[in-house]
Amino acid sequence: MRQDSSESILHSKFSRLRECKVTIAVIGVVSVAYVVELALVQSIAPTAGHEFLSTKLINREYLAWILSPVLHSSHSHILWNIALFTPFALLTEQRGYSSVFLFYLIVVAYTGVATNQVASGGWAVGISSLSYSLQAREIVYRGDQLRQNLGIAHAVVLVIAVLLVTKGVLQAFGYLPSQQGTAHTAHFIGVLLGVVWQLFGLDELVTS
Repeated sequence: MRQDSSESILHSKFSRLRECKVTIAVIGVVSVAYVVELALVQSIAPTAGHEFLSTKLINREYLAWILSPVLHSSHSHILWNIALFTPFALLTEQRGYSSVFLFYLIVVAYTGVATNQVASGGWAVGISSLSYSLQAREIVYRGDQLRQNLGIAHAVVLVIAVLLVTKGVLQAFGYLPSQQGTAHTAHFIGVLLGVVWQLFGLDELVTS
């Protein structure tokens, strides 16, 4: 009886993960886009993505603007972004509607691109702004859950999200070192949008 109950819980959790179609699609699109980048510059060097961005997209600003959220500049860039995006995206998407989650990701991605271009004149490539935004949402959500009912899972996710967002904010203001060309404005906008979106329950507003 106990085994059946455990299997039912596991089946339920895996079923919810399989329903996170947007998260899976984003990972797939980003991965394929990076393979295309490497193919177009005919290189698998760690920084081949940067070569693509600096040569193939020159004088193609509109195309670069449209594609920038799914492009990455290096192997470490895409691997790090996927590693940070995936768990927080799965946690967020399974709590709501995939269509609303997709809308949210699009809003965050292109708001980050636009504000970063205005602030620094450069493109904000990659899905890191999405990761920071999702982490900020988890801070608000898990904090609210802990106020209602203490749970170790909520506390663990909250601590991890707080540490990651704090690191990003400190880097944005120069208190911690970061790689040259990091789109701090897009990251900061992602955090702000995540907090506002979760705090004011914009998922429900979009659904209605």
